[in-house]
Amino acid sequence: MPPEKAVDLRCEYVVNPLGIDNPNPRFSFIPIHTERGQSITAYQIMVATDPKLLLEQKPDMWDSGKVNSTDPFNITYNGKPLESCKRYYWRVRWWDSKGNVSPWSDIAYFETGFLNKSDWHAKWIYGKQLFRKEFEITEDIISARAYIAALGYYELRINGKKVGDRVLDPGWTDYKKRVLYSVYDISDYLRKGKNVVGVILSEGRFLKQYGYDGVSKFIIQLRIKLSSGKEIEVISDENWLTSQGPIASSSIYDGEIYDARLEKDGCNRSKTSTYLKP
Repeated sequence: MPPEKAVDLRCEYVVNPLGIDNPNPRFSFIPIHTERGQSITAYQIMVATDPKLLLEQKPDMWDSGKVNSTDPFNITYNGKPLESCKRYYWRVRWWDSKGNVSPWSDIAYFETGFLNKSDWHAKWIYGKQLFRKEFEITEDIISARAYIAALGYYELRINGKKVGDRVLDPGWTDYKKRVLYSVYDISDYLRKGKNVVGVILSEGRFLKQYGYDGVSKFIIQLRIKLSSGKEIEVISDENWLTSQGPIASSSIYDGEIYDARLEKDGCNRSKTSTYLKP
């Protein structure tokens, strides 16, 4: 029996990830065979900027060729330099111990994040706990991504809806050495016309008793591709509005004090009677 196509294609250990900022990401896959005792002896990976190029077997980024190997994990990309904030497509086939080759796998993809420090056009901003920025989109939206990091914990909202399902984000690091950022697909959160992006900020781990100054900050950059081919950015800067919120204090170990009297309903929607001060 010939080998079956590979499954569970992963880039940097994630299926179809967003925000890969390793210039030489690692690929992994699982070879499938119906015959017991068979194992992988070689593989071939193709990477392209368009899935059609893969179907035509004309990859424009990388063709590993047949590589003799028994390891389908942590295969390092060795093609042309990757660009920031771009989607790449890839697929793989493999050979078994009898020399039979599998069909090509289904096409997977990965999107790069900011590969260069200069890609960040946004500024770190701080104030109180609630932040808000209104902006307008005049064309149909093709795709949109949000890149966000914080010193402390944040919750991202667009047009009144929480983005993603994460809590206590970003994950723990020593803020003096490294700050993690997350990437969200926000295409379905935006609309043609007026939009509002809001951020709720709290201290979390960024407290004086843990060796930090305790002034929470965040940085966010939205990249929005429009139907005309134009791309616009919405960035954190001095033009955002901020206001006190209901979180009186917050600590990863000591919990949270929440004053519901200070809630501002609708502050993350475009039609709101709640006004925030710059």
